[in-house]
Amino acid sequence: MYEAFEENWQPLYQDLRLYWLLMLLVDVLGLLDSTVVSIISVILGIVQLYALYRMRTISLRMEKAFRWNIIGLVMVIAGLVLAVVAVFTAAANPMVYLTGNSTMVAFLMLLVALAGAVITVIASYFFYTALDDLAVVRGYDYPAGRIKWCFWLSIIIAVASAVLELAMPGAARIGSLVLQVVILVLLWQYLQAVRRSEQGE
Repeated sequence: MYEAFEENWQPLYQDLRLYWLLMLLVDVLGLLDSTVVSIISVILGIVQLYALYRMRTISLRMEKAFRWNIIGLVMVIAGLVLAVVAVFTAAANPMVYLTGNSTMVAFLMLLVALAGAVITVIASYFFYTALDDLAVVRGYDYPAGRIKWCFWLSIIIAVASAVLELAMPGAARIGSLVLQVVILVLLWQYLQAVRRSEQGE
């Protein structure tokens, strides 16, 4: 039922704590709207990817989570490049931008956004199922299956945001924030179970 893990039982707490702290910072910065904040969030996402890179040898699913996150990062960079192209195209020739090129750039940005959303869901699945397997295999004092709720909640956030954004943008943001706090709490509880196990408490 559970996949095979490496024999050396690599410690998890330090890397997972860094991952959680970066997730918290990204979520807090997500409350602000500015280009600088977006750039900082991307940088924090890259550092978070480093923490995931260090955890990748824990299991096959964690390694898959790392690989899918790499693909997601490429999608983010592609989206940023398209946004820059759109801005420079509009600045260089507003009339051309307003006629044909804007439709093509908008379509490409939509495709990149959709691909990024799908990749995020896949990476999230592998990450949280890897943590769930690890809790069982290593005997963490954490209920089996609970950490996978982070995955389901992330899907709910994506769907609810997409549906509510058009009708009630404020409600979509509040609902997303509440569910993101729940994810942070669940992962923090898991992190404490890892700490107790690795420190022999």
